Formats: sequence, C-alpha cells, structure tokens
Amino acid sequence: MHEKLHKLLIRRAMIIPTSEIYNPVAGFYDYGPIAVNIKRKVVDLWRQIFIEKDGFLEIDGATVLQEIALKASGHVDNFNDPMTECQKCHKRFRVDHLVEDALGIDASHMSISELGKVIAEKNVICPSCGAKLGQVKPFNLMFETQIGPVDGITAYLRPETAQNIFMNFNKIFNAFGAKLPMGIGQVGRAYRNEISPRQSLIRVREFHQMELEYFFDPEEDDSIMLEKAKNVQVPMQTRQMQREGKSFALVTLGDAYKEGYIPAKTMAYFMAKERELLNALGIRDFRIRHLMEDETPHYSGGNFDVEIATKFGWVEVMSLAYRTNYDLVRHSKFSGKNLQVTVNDKKVMPHVIEPSIGLGRLLWCVLEHAYVEDKERGWDWLNLPPKIAPYDICVLPLMKNSDLVRKAKEICDNLKPLLDVSYEQSGSIGKRYAKADEIGVPYCATVDYQTLEDNTVTIRFRNDGKQIRIPIGNLAENIRRWKLNGIVEASKSGYELLH
Repeated sequence: MHEKLHKLLIRRAMIIPTSEIYNPVAGFYDYGPIAVNIKRKVVDLWRQIFIEKDGFLEIDGATVLQEIALKASGHVDNFNDPMTECQKCHKRFRVDHLVEDALGIDASHMSISELGKVIAEKNVICPSCGAKLGQVKPFNLMFETQIGPVDGITAYLRPETAQNIFMNFNKIFNAFGAKLPMGIGQVGRAYRNEISPRQSLIRVREFHQMELEYFFDPEEDDSIMLEKAKNVQVPMQTRQMQREGKSFALVTLGDAYKEGYIPAKTMAYFMAKERELLNALGIRDFRIRHLMEDETPHYSGGNFDVEIATKFGWVEVMSLAYRTNYDLVRHSKFSGKNLQVTVNDKKVMPHVIEPSIGLGRLLWCVLEHAYVEDKERGWDWLNLPPKIAPYDICVLPLMKNSDLVRKAKEICDNLKPLLDVSYEQSGSIGKRYAKADEIGVPYCATVDYQTLEDNTVTIRFRNDGKQIRIPIGNLAENIRRWKLNGIVEASKSGYELLH
C-alpha cells in the first residue's frame, strides 16, 4: 500500500522531489499546495494542544548555528551513523540498515565494532554490485557550511530545533514573567545528511520538527500534572516487554508512573498530549516504547519513542525525553554565561522535558492510516479527519453552463472568508467527485439547475457517497458543524437523504 500512496502523492503533486527537472538528490521533497494545506492544519492542531492550551510560548529560530553551539550540544562529536563504502562501486551505505535488510535482524543497538564483525562473519556484500564492503566508520550527519567569506566561521545547518530554545531560554524567561514552569515551543526546519534516505517521507535530509521544551524546577511538586493525566490509557511497551518480545499492553498513565515505568509525573502529562494529538489525526495504531538502556543518552532521566504502525513497520514519529539540565549546563560551560535563573530568591538550573515530533513522518502516517483501497467505488481515497482535510468543501457546477459556473463561483467567493474552498469544473461530475475523494475533501457542493430556482445545493459526503440537499444560506454553518464533529456521512448530517 505504501507504494500506491507514494504514487498518489506524486501524481497529485502533493510531494515533489526537489529539483525534479534535473536529476533529483534523494532525501529532499517539496510540498505541493494540497499537502501544504494538510501540513498547516496538522501544525495548527499541535499548537492548540501543546502551546495554546497551557499558555506556552513559541519562537522561530535561525537554522544556521555556529560550531561552538553544536559542540556544546554534543552534535559535532557524537551525532553519527555507521557507514561503509563498497570497495568496487564506491556507493555508501548506512550499515545498520544494510545488515537489517540483508539478514532480517534488528541491528539498531549494535556498535560500530559489532556491525563490522557481522558484515565480515555473515559475508554481507554491496547490494548494488555484490562486491566486498569496506570498514565501518562513524559518519557525522550534519551539513557543514561557512559564515562569511574566506576563513569564515564554521557553522552547520541545525540537526534539531531544540538548541535555539536552550540558548534563548534565559532571555525569554526574564522577558516573560521570570516564572517556572515555562514551556517554549518551535516549529521549524532541521537537517540531517542521511547516508541512505528511503521510505518516502520517513527518512529524508531536510524536514520539519514540532518541539516543546518544558523548563521546570525539579524540586517543585508536579503532582498536578500527573493528576490531569492519570486516567488516560495508552499502549505502552516497557523494557521488560521488549526483552520478552511483547509488542505493548494498555495501561493508564497513573499506573505506569506507580510501577516506575515513567520517571517523572510531568512526562505522563505530555504522553497524554501526544495521544490526544494522534487521536485527533485519526491514528489509533501506535505504542509508547521505553528506550532500552543502551539507547538512552547518559544524561537522560528517561526517554520514550511514540511509534506508529505502518507498512514499513513500527516507525518512530514522536519522542519524549527527560533531558534533565544537561543542555543548559553544557551551554553555560561553553559560552561562559551563567544560565541559572532566579525563582523565589533561589538559583535554579531548570530541568527539561521535551516532546518532539517529526512533522513529515507524522504526515506520512496520517496519510497511510487514512488511505482507503476501494474496489467497489472504483478509486482509492483518503479518509482524513475533516479538521485536517486540505479543503473543507469542493464546489462543483454540474456542467460548464455559464449560469451554473457563475453561480458556483459566487458561492465560492461567499464561502472563502469562512472555509477552505476548492473549485473544480473540468471533467464529468463523477470524475470530479473521485478527485475530491482522492485527496480527502469531506464534502462536495454541486450547483445544478435546481440551484438557480431555489438557492439550494446538493451536498455529497465523502465516506458514504450519499447526498442531501440544503439551502445555500445554511452551507457555511453546516460545514463548520460537521467538520467540528467529524461527520463525514450523509446519514449523520441531520438532513433527509436524496434518493
């Protein structure tokens, strides 16, 4: 199915390989108009849930960071993937993925020396030409550049959005009330020079992240955060379950904290938020996986990945990290600036909990979960929640009659200040319904000859293909109500069906 979905995205120009008119480089995609609308609405949902509900703040940081900042964060020295090069054709490969593809085993926890040993012992060869592979070496994933002319300052395209927030924390803290806890979020681009980009939007070199850094005093009681989330049930895969080969078990976040799976009460609160976002996006098949000891950074108080079931397997789309005060301490050391803050006459180096989301990966998972293969209908379509559909409604004149076209365009103009509206007049009405279904538009309004007589239109609902007739004056109000309540079937609209 993922191949069909990818072809749909390419055919409808939802995603376009960057510089496609030349020989495009793997791992870069441009988003076309339809995908931009969906992506914008996903970001809006994230803002509502992670920023606006709690009155948190948001910044927009630069994407080029000087080397010292990324020395402090550890990326210059440690942000590596294992790489090997074919001794004959000189193609380069990410070794853990190569071993997984060749041998069907999990290589994600293997060290560079272990991967080299597996390649030698199992005779893993170049998948392109069949020749021997070279030594396994660490490859730094950052894109390097220079700021200024000759002998400029070494810099990198940022590999994550978080560091801007850490470096700006003190200034924002003092400018916005000097109180803890404080949440600062960001939506922006990040860059990773992946050795072998693959799987459509899952593994790319330029992508968007939605991140929140929640700064708090670790000595303050955060019981209220757990209280808000304790009854929320999530599918959790503990470390013990991973050792036993079990996928997950449903647990309440309150019980997960009591059993010691969740190291901080506030982490439970953000797990509940992650589940809320996934549910709003129509994703139910996910799990929260506790990272194993060898996956967890030494400075971490506990890390979790939110993984979504896809045709590629379980894909990490969100993470939840208890970063302690590591980043602020490191930036204090490298900058020579004291990044402690004063709260109630007490000096505090805040701890940080970070929910981080890869937007491109999330978008792919949303589209895959919404993809419906429909032999009966004769075309495949996207069952997107109305809140994130690219358009709220598509207005269609029944045919290219000048009076019908004029009326349909008038309806569009009246709806545009209130809704996201698409207009289509080319092709048969059946083909236009199919095109709207294909990109997930939940409602189509057909302007026909009866419209000219009584100012009513036929509304077709995406999910059941059935129709009702309503006055034009009630159109915007009804679309907003159906959208809010997720109504995508005519039988649930409150109107009598047309036969």
